[in-house]
Amino acid sequence: MNRRSRTSLPGVLARQFRADLGPLLAMAAIVLVVATLVSAAPLALRSLASSEVAYQFENLPASRRDLIARSPGTPAITPGVAPFAQFDEALAAIAASAPSPLDKAFATAEYTFASDRLHVARRNVEWNDPQTPITINVAPRLADHIRMVDGTPPAPFEKVVDLDDNEYPGRPFDPFDRNPQDPQIDIALSVDTAEEAGWAVGEERWVAVSGNYGFYARLSGTFEAVDPKDGFWAASPSALQPGIDYTPFGGTNTRIVVGAAFIDPGSWPAMADQTSLSMLTTVAIPFSMAGLTVEEDEAIIPQLRGFTSNAQSVANVAKPQVVTSLTFGSDAETTLRTAISRAATATAVLVMVASGPIGVAIATLWLLSRLIMLRRRDSLALGSARGASDTQLRLSQAFQVLLLSAPAAAIGGAIGYLLFPSSASPVAAWFAAAVAVVPPILIMIAASPRSLRAARGDLDPRARGRYRWVLEIIVLALTALAVFLLLQRGLATSAETVGVDPLLAATPLLLSLSAGLIVLRLYPLPLLGFARSVKRKKGIVAFLGANRSIRDPAAGLAPVLAMVVGLAVAVFSGVLLGTVTGGVSTAAHSTIGADLRIESPILDQKQLDDIAAVKGVEESVSLYQYSRLQNLSVEENLSVPVMVADTAALARVQEGVPGAAHIDLDMTKPVTVDGGDDRIPVLLSPDLAAKYTITEDSTFGKADIVSAGDPGTSPSLSGVADWVLIDTAQSDGFGIYTFLPRITLLRLDPGADIAAVKAELSRIAGPDATIQSPADAAALLNDSPVSGGLQLALLALIAIVALLCAGTVVLALMISGPARERLLALLRTLGLTRSQSRGITGWEIGPTALVAIVTGCILGAALPLIVLAGVDLRPFTGGVMQPIITLNPVLLGIVVGGFALLVVVATAIAMAAARRVSLARSLRTSEEG
Repeated sequence: MNRRSRTSLPGVLARQFRADLGPLLAMAAIVLVVATLVSAAPLALRSLASSEVAYQFENLPASRRDLIARSPGTPAITPGVAPFAQFDEALAAIAASAPSPLDKAFATAEYTFASDRLHVARRNVEWNDPQTPITINVAPRLADHIRMVDGTPPAPFEKVVDLDDNEYPGRPFDPFDRNPQDPQIDIALSVDTAEEAGWAVGEERWVAVSGNYGFYARLSGTFEAVDPKDGFWAASPSALQPGIDYTPFGGTNTRIVVGAAFIDPGSWPAMADQTSLSMLTTVAIPFSMAGLTVEEDEAIIPQLRGFTSNAQSVANVAKPQVVTSLTFGSDAETTLRTAISRAATATAVLVMVASGPIGVAIATLWLLSRLIMLRRRDSLALGSARGASDTQLRLSQAFQVLLLSAPAAAIGGAIGYLLFPSSASPVAAWFAAAVAVVPPILIMIAASPRSLRAARGDLDPRARGRYRWVLEIIVLALTALAVFLLLQRGLATSAETVGVDPLLAATPLLLSLSAGLIVLRLYPLPLLGFARSVKRKKGIVAFLGANRSIRDPAAGLAPVLAMVVGLAVAVFSGVLLGTVTGGVSTAAHSTIGADLRIESPILDQKQLDDIAAVKGVEESVSLYQYSRLQNLSVEENLSVPVMVADTAALARVQEGVPGAAHIDLDMTKPVTVDGGDDRIPVLLSPDLAAKYTITEDSTFGKADIVSAGDPGTSPSLSGVADWVLIDTAQSDGFGIYTFLPRITLLRLDPGADIAAVKAELSRIAGPDATIQSPADAAALLNDSPVSGGLQLALLALIAIVALLCAGTVVLALMISGPARERLLALLRTLGLTRSQSRGITGWEIGPTALVAIVTGCILGAALPLIVLAGVDLRPFTGGVMQPIITLNPVLLGIVVGGFALLVVVATAIAMAAARRVSLARSLRTSEEG
């Protein structure tokens, strides 16, 4: 009974399993690792894409993120205790009508409506006190978003003006001759606004509406925001901080502090009946991408575009000054496209790089399959001789391997799901299942009848399979086609989808395969010459080693391809890391435009002088964007804003900034051209310069103009795309008499303490100023989920592919071990030493490893030139130009050195195993063939 069970098919398979336990477990381990990677990779990419969208939106101010609509007039008033109920219902209906998943991104709409600027009069005004106009604001849900710091919320009121006073309705002849019977209303200001306006709690001031028409306003209390980043403040952008402006003339009271004064919302109907204030309604729909999947993120883009391009109805009334429809706008779509484009770029890069390790893993599994079949060759040949069919033998081996690979792949798929449960997708399970069937297929191929016959492999070094040339030509043709299509297509990373581009994914692997095939064809040629040169010299190691390397390189094609592909991928990953890092740094410097950049409320001349005097500041230059548009006549007429700056100082501050403007003319004075005409030197923005050219007929405003140079590509001079730069010396000719800058660029002294400089600048420019260095802008990109995930993934893939390549070296030497053992055993009986044995073993893998390493390095350095022609890295680096390929010598040295070290260690392990060869056992076996 026991005897029959040992000779039955299950018994034979069980004994085979125990005999080859090591290789089978190694195969299962590789399947487990690869299944984990291929199942976790799509889930990780989905998770990274969603996290990137959330990260980009988190760093976007609510005033740019939320959907905002502005319309003249006020919401329709519903009589009763809830005057804005109808408007609230209309806004809720707008959000609910949005298609899914866009509706998931919406929260409850917030809104305010505000009057135009109203003049405010007060007692005891000094010559240097600011003017303090206010706007009357109504926000029904203000109380939910503020905390009172001093005083009380505004009290309700029923009378704003005294309509019985026919001569001066609501206002005595002298506003400071206060009649106790005159009505007053309560207002609330933010703490900062009240401080800037010098308005104390309880103080009453006169608010003029028109001529002698107005009312008294008492500051009942001051407030601060519960959360300044709350989306509510997108509907009230000037509620927390006053607007600062200056009069166009010099002299007294030139500074203007505009405050947003909030009244009791329920009292608005009374004010609306008794005044004729012109109001503007602002509605903000809070917009958040948190908790959405990447598919929902992608679907929202066209939905959001459609939502913002159509007017939304809020009331069916014919009353004047009532808002009937709203058209929303937002930077959310641009930010969403940028985030998805960054995720798409990272996906394309990782898929390209991952194709290499997958190829190396298949090569390793193939070598394991060959090793297992080599060990079982005698038993399988015996089974074939006793009547087992080829199909039976192959299926029995495949079934045995499937019993290990299927559980290993299932465990790997489960691990991938557990790592990213929120991004579950059936694609991951299909990938894991595909990995599970690879080893059985490879085993079936390795168990071919040809592999069961022992035959000499070194009788004819030029002998090749009849299909090999055909397969090589097909691979080379596919590689050429892929490279041609990639270069012809150009940059094709989609900005609205995150997916796999088959052409991008296949090109690096095809290039590596082609390089490996060429290496196998060419590397025997120098070895043949070397073998002939040592033929007549003493010493057997070089002669025999070179000839064995030619006739029977360890395991043939698989290890060579594995090493070429592996090292090419490792070097490519290193080059890619250096390119992305350098691209981010360059783009950040170009975007900031200097060593430091200040974006702030309007700065006066004293503040600018104080900034220039800060220790560590070598030079500073401020830029002013004049709000009144001027006509630019180039190939067509355009209305564009004027940028004003000290252009000589600008050139000095921006020296060395990537993409900075190159000014060729002195922009402080007109230039006399042919014919004696004087022309004003101007600089078009990069976007305008890319579309239009200044000719002899071009004008700006009323002035004839000439191009002052090359505007470059840096977007640092303005937040808008179209502008024309003039020098401050030319500003009078364009009606610009006051310089009110919001952007200041600084060049620092070498070795300046940036942190100390920032602290002092913040004190001078105020708490609302944003001060950034190129390092700050780069950190914002590098700290994003996609950036961190890409760097971690590339490093992990480098480590994995290096370990797999080391494994292929060991397996290759193990496969060639039996033939080597017999040869060395015979030679050792003739006097071959152990050191000579190790030398011959080293020759088996040494030449191919050396050639593969050199080829892999060359290919890895060349891959970026070809492959990155199809990947747009600009969204990833944040620049306007494709980054320059950068070679980091330190990083590449570590990659190549570590890879070579692993190959040496793997070879040493195999050579150490060769020292344990039994002479008696090897000599008892028959000679190969």
